[in-house]
Amino acid sequence: MSRITLKGKLILFVLMTVMLLMMISSITLSVILSRQHRAASNDAVCRALNIVVDELSNIQEEILSSVRYIATEGDKGGQIKYLAMYKAKPNYDMTRDAYFEIVQNIYDIALTSHLRKILIYDFDGDMTAYVLIENEKTLLGFPDRLPDGTIQYRAASLKTGDKLNKDSWEIREMLNDFQPKISNEMPNQAGMRFEYAEKFLSLAAYHPIMGQVFNKESKQMESKQMGIVIASKALDDTFISKMSAYSGVKIGIFSAGGLSTGTAADYKTFRFDGIPKP
Repeated sequence: MSRITLKGKLILFVLMTVMLLMMISSITLSVILSRQHRAASNDAVCRALNIVVDELSNIQEEILSSVRYIATEGDKGGQIKYLAMYKAKPNYDMTRDAYFEIVQNIYDIALTSHLRKILIYDFDGDMTAYVLIENEKTLLGFPDRLPDGTIQYRAASLKTGDKLNKDSWEIREMLNDFQPKISNEMPNQAGMRFEYAEKFLSLAAYHPIMGQVFNKESKQMESKQMGIVIASKALDDTFISKMSAYSGVKIGIFSAGGLSTGTAADYKTFRFDGIPKP
């Protein structure tokens, strides 16, 4: 076997050194690119979160402003107090116009404020009026108490944006779309909460409706809560598409049942392990 000359050894050493340097460079470049990609991904997520948080804050202010207006506009407390007077001795002829006025009012506000749902309950927690807008279809209504104590409902189904009139109403025996009585203890101050119904997560705001009552002991009029208004806006496909367009990333809203809505269609479920409950 022939020996490797000194010149050959030097060439072999140089080649091995070059290969080693290339390997180190490749590993270093891979690490740098990985870190850069991770940093860029983190920046994109943070940017998207900031955009969503800002938009949610704007929606929150808009809904709070809407429920505040509904609660304080005109004499909503006086109207609810008046309707409550006829709960024990119902008289549709005496209450019809007051119900019409309340429903028309919240329908107009739901349209102008792009709200999905508005509910009004009286101080007993019983429903006074409701509006639900589902894209091109709108449901509206109020309770109609009968002398025998049973409750039926005057309901209307319109194409969203169409005019509501006295011929729009029909009688329904049951109310499937809403709770006829408030499910939780009635809040006595304004606030916000998240709601989940019919696939979509919604941001809801509520505000007490106040009215004037006579205090027999003080012989003076005083303010008292007459009911509450609850309004919500769905965080639906329109909201998600808007946020994705602004942020440049795919966004999904997940519930316990999986993906509620979003542009991240590849992700169907989300593990909530380790996330503290609010």
